[in-house]
Amino acid sequence: MAKGFTLAELALVLLLVGVLTAALVPRYVALQEEAQRAQRQETLRNLRSAYAMHLVQNRTVPTWNELKNLMGNPTPLRLSSSCPSGTTVAYWDHNGNALCNAGERLAYLYADEACQTFIIAVSATTVTVPIRCLRGHPDTLD
Repeated sequence: MAKGFTLAELALVLLLVGVLTAALVPRYVALQEEAQRAQRQETLRNLRSAYAMHLVQNRTVPTWNELKNLMGNPTPLRLSSSCPSGTTVAYWDHNGNALCNAGERLAYLYADEACQTFIIAVSATTVTVPIRCLRGHPDTLD
C-alpha cells in the first residue's frame, strides 16, 4: 500500500496556505501601523507632560534640549525643519533613517504663544530656542 499525498491533495494544501497568507498579511501590516500610531500618541503625551513639568518647575518655557532631557533623551525623538517645508516638527524616527517621513510626525513647535511662528533654528544637536507653543500633528491626533 502506497503512502503519501496525491498531487491534488498537495495542490489543495498549497492553495489553502496561499489564501490564509493573503488574508493575514494585510492584517499584520495594519497591526504594525496601529502599534506605531499608539507609540506616537504616547510619545506626544509624554512630550506634553514634559513641557508642563518644565513650566511648573522653572516658570519658563523649555527648549528642545530641556524637553528631551526631561524625557530621558530618547534617540528616535528628533526635530525637522522641513517636514513639511518651513515648519518645525517633532517626530519619532521609527525606521531610523534620520528623516521625517509621513506617519512619524508628532507635534509642531512654535516660537510664539499664538502658535503661528514656527521655530526655525533647528540643528542636529543643540536647539536653544524656547518653545512657546506645542501642537499635536494630525498624523498622531487622528
